Amino acid sequence: MLGLPDNDDSPNERLTMCIAAASQAIEHYCGRSLRLAERTERYSGTGSRTIELRRLPVRRVHAVAVEPDGAAPEFEALDDGTLLHPAVWPEGDRNIVVTYEAGYVLPGETGDGSAPPLPASVELACLLYAKMLYCDQAGMMTERLGDYSVTYWKPGEPSLLPPAVAALLKPCAGRWL
Repeated sequence: MLGLPDNDDSPNERLTMCIAAASQAIEHYCGRSLRLAERTERYSGTGSRTIELRRLPVRRVHAVAVEPDGAAPEFEALDDGTLLHPAVWPEGDRNIVVTYEAGYVLPGETGDGSAPPLPASVELACLLYAKMLYCDQAGMMTERLGDYSVTYWKPGEPSLLPPAVAALLKPCAGRWL
């Protein structure tokens, strides 16, 4: 099926590949990496008081600098990933550099307790999709009428997740997770 050798390790190798593929598809669907990591990003100052960081949940903001001089402005980091300036952020094109740590502790990883674990709905979506991949059920649809049923491949974009998986992830897609 996946070109794996027929030996005792192949089911474990195949399962590992299915979990990795499901994880990658989920991150693509959500539009971001979910793993806890340090990130450095540039934002354009718009003359407003707020900057919304792209990744959530934010564990810690390490540094904020306004270029070109690298000045460290005063700010308050709110729980929702917003950086609040006491006046306004200086206007400019990608002139604000923020280094921060954001994301989740993934299953099998250990954290220090200060970062949240991956939401249960995302973990369940990954397990469900990995099972579908492992059992060659991804992209298949079954229709039933009384005692009769038919299974066929559902046409559509190959990048679409199965409906049950997408439903679990819908509230998690994008910035707000």
